[in-house]
Amino acid sequence: KKIKLKNLKTPYIGPDYTKDEIKKTIFEKYNFKTSDVELVDDLDELNKKIVKMLYENKIIGYFNGKMEFGARALGNRSILANPCNDKIKEIINLKIKRRENFRPFAPAILKEEKEKWFNNNFNNPYMSIVEKINEDKKKIIPAVTHIDGTGRVQTVSKDLNYNFHSLINEFYNISGVPILLNTSFNENEPIVNKPSDAIDCFLRTKMDVLVIGKYLLKR
Repeated sequence: KKIKLKNLKTPYIGPDYTKDEIKKTIFEKYNFKTSDVELVDDLDELNKKIVKMLYENKIIGYFNGKMEFGARALGNRSILANPCNDKIKEIINLKIKRRENFRPFAPAILKEEKEKWFNNNFNNPYMSIVEKINEDKKKIIPAVTHIDGTGRVQTVSKDLNYNFHSLINEFYNISGVPILLNTSFNENEPIVNKPSDAIDCFLRTKMDVLVIGKYLLKR
C-alpha cells in the first residue's frame, strides 16, 4: 500500500533492434539484393534522403528505435507522408491502408512550432487530443485536416524523440511546414514490432520506401 505510482517519462519502452539484427533480417531472412538496400550511417544525411522522398509524395515506412507503447504510432513504428498534398490520403488508402476515405490521418508537429498552427503550445506527445487548426493553416496541410477543421495532433520534442524531431525539422527546412503526416505502420493488423513485421508489410503493400534504423529499402 506504500507503492508510489509515477507516470512514464516516455512512450518509447518497447523492443529495439541492433544494426546487425536488422542487417541479418534484411539479407539473410529476406535475401534482399544489395542494389535495393542503402546503408546511411549519418543521421543528417539519412534525414535529407527521407525528406526529399516525402516532399516528392512518396509513402515511407519508418521503423526507428524502441517501439512506442499505447494505441498510437508516435514516430517509431509509423507510416509518414507529405501533409501538404490533398491527394495523399487517397494514395495511402490505395497503396496500404485500404480503409474508409473519411478516416483521417494525424499531424506530427515540432513542439516549438505548435502555437503558430494550433494557437496554443499545449504539449500532446501521445496524440490523444483533437485540436482546432488555425484558419490560415488549414489549406496548407489538407492531408491532416479533418472536415471540421481539426487535427489529432502529436507534439514532437527533441528530448523525447530526437530522430523523429530531426526528421520533421528537416522537412520544415525545405517546405516551411513543421509537420509530417503520421499514421500507424500496419495494413489492417496490429502495428509492426520487429524488423520482419515491417518488411512483411512493405512487401505486401505498395509502400514506396522502408526505413529500418539506418537502412533504406527501395522497390
